[in-house]
Parts: sequence; C-alpha cells; structure tokens
Amino acid sequence: MKLEDIGERAAIRAIVEKLGDASAHYTGDDCAAIPCGDSYILVTTDMITRKTHIAPEMTPRQVGWFSVAISLSDIAAKGGRPMGVVLAFGAPRDTELRYIEDMAAGAADCAASYGTAIIGGDMKENPELTVCGTAIGIVKKEHFMPRAGASEDNLLCVTGELGKAGAGHYAVSSGLKFLRELSKALFEPAPRVKEGMALAESGAVTSCMDLSDGLANSLHQLVEPNANGKVGFEVEERLVPVSKEAVIVEDRGKKTGLDYALYSGGDYELLFTVKKERLEKARGALKSCGCELTVIGKVTGDGAVSLLRDGKRTAMPNEGYEHFRSGAA
Repeated sequence: MKLEDIGERAAIRAIVEKLGDASAHYTGDDCAAIPCGDSYILVTTDMITRKTHIAPEMTPRQVGWFSVAISLSDIAAKGGRPMGVVLAFGAPRDTELRYIEDMAAGAADCAASYGTAIIGGDMKENPELTVCGTAIGIVKKEHFMPRAGASEDNLLCVTGELGKAGAGHYAVSSGLKFLRELSKALFEPAPRVKEGMALAESGAVTSCMDLSDGLANSLHQLVEPNANGKVGFEVEERLVPVSKEAVIVEDRGKKTGLDYALYSGGDYELLFTVKKERLEKARGALKSCGCELTVIGKVTGDGAVSLLRDGKRTAMPNEGYEHFRSGAA
C-alpha cells in the first residue's frame, strides 16, 4: 500500500498507532496542548515545499510569510496567543542568498504582524526548497477550543468569507494577468489570531478548527472527534458567505463561486460551533475585532455532512485539499 492509496490523514493515523504509549498524548487536534499550570502550551508544525505549496509566482517574501501564517492559524484555532516561531530552511546550494534574505524578511513581517517573532531555527542543504515552521502559543485551559465538543443543535459558524484562496489559485493557474491581484489571499493568508483569542474568551465556542483544507473537507474531519463520529453537520447553501473574489472567477472556469467556497482550501478562516444561547456573545467578540460571524448551519446527530439546498438535503462530498491525493496547491 502506498501513501497515494490512503492520503495524508490515514497515513497520520497509521503513524500514531506506532507511537506506543506516546500515542495517548495525540488528540488529532490542530496543536499539541501541553499542560502548564492553569494554561496549555500550544505547539504546531507545518511544512511547505516547492512542489506542493510554493508556486513559481510567489515572491520570496510571500514564501516566508506563508510559512509562518499557516502555523499561526493553528494557534488561532485553539484560541492561543503566539509566543514565537522557529523556522527550518532547506535549499539547493545554488539558491541566491538574496532569495533567502527576502524569505526571512517575509517570515519576520508575518510574525510581527501577529505580535510574535522568529526566535530560532535551522538551515540545511536540500534538493528542493523546503520550509518547516513551528509555532508556539499559550492559552488558558478554560479558554482552549478543541475540535471535540460539538453537540447536537449547536450552531455551525465561520469567520469572514470563503473561496478567496480558491479564486486566487484559479487566477494564477489560468495565467490571466488581470486576475493576478486575487492571488494575495492564496499567497499571503491572514490567520485569525486575535479573532481566535476573542472567541475563546467569549466562552461560547464548543469546537473549533481552521479552514486550511476547505469547508467540506474540514467538516468531515470534524465529525470524527465529536461523539465518536455520531455528530454531523448541516450547511445551508444560502447562508454560505461566498467571497466576491470567488464570484468574479466563477464565470471563467468550470466551478461556481459556491464550489470555491465549499471545496477549495487555503482560506484559513475559522470553522466553529457555538451554543445557541451564546451566539450573540460570540458575534460581539468577533465584531470587536472587526470580523463578521456567519451562521452557516447547525450540528446534527446523524454523523453525516450534508448541504441543504431549497429545502432538500444532500450529502456533501469529502472534497478539498489532502496531501498524497490532491494536486499541488
């Protein structure tokens, strides 16, 4: 059996089974959460390579920014405050020094934008440009937002608008120069750090993760840790906040704006569930950050992920980005 036969998440489960006693500490969440007094120290790592993430159109600064932003997004999804980022670079020996300098500057700019800094790292020769970022954060135990915790009749919500990164990917891959401005959402994601902290402190959130893999794929991931897969999610099509960027490109490709919102990865918004009676508390917390909360559906008790369209409920396919199965981002 090869990795392409099972995909990233099944491969991770297979690895965890080989960790022995250490597997008891693995929760499948966005971050490892290490108890420390009344808080958790959060640790998360993410790797990007030339083949899977670094498009030729990306500037070195954008590569650096991206490598930090995606790890900070995991910290944000747990309600954490970033404490620092370490970066490991692997690059061919003929790489221009200026490229590495600009990449480091982009990484530093991203970290500073979210109240933290690059605090260390490593560099090695490698045949392909590779960057691995590890972010460290902290959150009070009472504010930690796990993936597990959703209950039937909780409301299903997202921050911001969806489909921007998918639209950016189409703009870049299609070679349409007048759409290149759309690529910023893809190459320079904005992790919802302050929004995550605000939601955590509101006490309204029952489960949370980021949307790096797309809405549909993320919902299928969220089923597993909730009530042993008995909890499901119903999304109302008319409520999905489709970005204007996704609408702009829908007539130029085979996908609709809604397709980009549901099935394209890279948005790095937050997907979360809230108690009905705490909805306005959560909405107010996000509003204080200048961010909109959109209720897109509800939590069900049937273990299914479905889409409600004109009163008819259909299964939402598990589509989105997954390593070893999907094409390069």
